[in-house]
Amino acid sequence: MNLFFVVFFTVEMILKITAYGWKYYWYVSWNKFDFVIVMMSLVAVDEELLEAIGINVTALRIMRVLRLFRLVKTSASLRSLLKTLLMSMPNIFNTAFLLVLIIFTFTIAGMSLFGNVPGDEFIDDNVNFREFYIGFMTLVRASTGESWNGIMHDCFYGEGLIAVIFWTVFQLLAFFIFMNVFIAVIGESFDDNQQTEDENDILALKKKDIKAFQNTWAKYNPMGELYMKTNRLSDFLRELPPPLGYQGIRIEESKLNKIIFCLNIRDHLGRVYYPEVMWAIFHSIAGMNDEKVLKCKQIKIIIKTMEDKYRGLGKKIHLDTICGNKFYRKEMTAIKYIQAMKILNTWNKYKAQKMAN
Repeated sequence: MNLFFVVFFTVEMILKITAYGWKYYWYVSWNKFDFVIVMMSLVAVDEELLEAIGINVTALRIMRVLRLFRLVKTSASLRSLLKTLLMSMPNIFNTAFLLVLIIFTFTIAGMSLFGNVPGDEFIDDNVNFREFYIGFMTLVRASTGESWNGIMHDCFYGEGLIAVIFWTVFQLLAFFIFMNVFIAVIGESFDDNQQTEDENDILALKKKDIKAFQNTWAKYNPMGELYMKTNRLSDFLRELPPPLGYQGIRIEESKLNKIIFCLNIRDHLGRVYYPEVMWAIFHSIAGMNDEKVLKCKQIKIIIKTMEDKYRGLGKKIHLDTICGNKFYRKEMTAIKYIQAMKILNTWNKYKAQKMAN
């Protein structure tokens, strides 16, 4: 069965490399993950040979379990749960740190109160408060609810009523309150994730897409310039990851020129302006659902800013009047500049060849 899956995933990897090409294959993160799994699986096929040369194959066998993570990319619900868990990690760590602080405090108190309690049915060499480490681990165990009442009874026989108060307060804090806090943190992150996804569904954009645009712009403008040469716009779109760009997608130059024409980005003496490029590309996605987009608070702020900047647009403006052909029809646009430069370069080459002949 293992050999079957190794062959299956290897054939899948070869087909993807053939279809995408070696360069574009590596643009997809899941392809990198699949490549590592396939390579590790191929290495572990002949386990007897590896053992003969002194390599422990146990770790390679464990790598096979990672194949299950491939299910994440096929299920939207699994991706949502995994994203919720990742978003919850900072709050979980903060809550866990506070829980450790409480256990630390109760450990110190327990060593003072129950350090001399003799061994009994539950208190023994592994469960006591004679040493800090063992006392700390005793409270960690008790925070899960395991045998805490038995430990309390042994402490009660040694120190009296204070043991009941100590363990009751500790259980209320560590088990009943903090365990519910952990659940509440994860639940709140899940609600925030769902709300964010609903908002992103309206805008058809996600934070990672906006971040990808910023990172790609930074590659072409390492000094943080807000203007980029217009003739680099085509390469910029090819480098920009989907859905905003066409990274990893083989697209013909003529088709890309048509896309740039539809984006209708204004040209500024051979350069394009960062906010205008960003807004035009974003609008090409978000603009497909204008009614819901216009109700978003972020879009209202942008519209208000555009109204203040371009007084000639009037009081009632639409997204298309900002980014569409109506506004830039008579002005120099990126595609006009790109095509004009191609014509000029072709004419110069023709003149140079004619003079050479």
